Amino acid sequence: TDTLAAIVGGIAGAENQQWQSSWTSNMRDQPYSMDYIHRLGDALLLSRTQSKITLPSYSRWLRLPRNAFFFCVVIAHGMRRIFPPY
Repeated sequence: TDTLAAIVGGIAGAENQQWQSSWTSNMRDQPYSMDYIHRLGDALLLSRTQSKITLPSYSRWLRLPRNAFFFCVVIAHGMRRIFPPY
């Protein structure tokens, strides 16, 4: 149910299109920067009128340390759940 709420909230927010810059100014999820998100949105908007979509590029080498970090977080959380108190 939380996934559905996130999707509905994202759609409602996209329809509103009145973003406050303070909401997004501190976002740090490399390699997916706000510039990349804006370019991706523009490319998807153009895909409605064009048959071929060209996705924007980003620093692919940053995916490895990002994913390794989140992998360690997930494993640490799982290991923590093994030991009491649950």
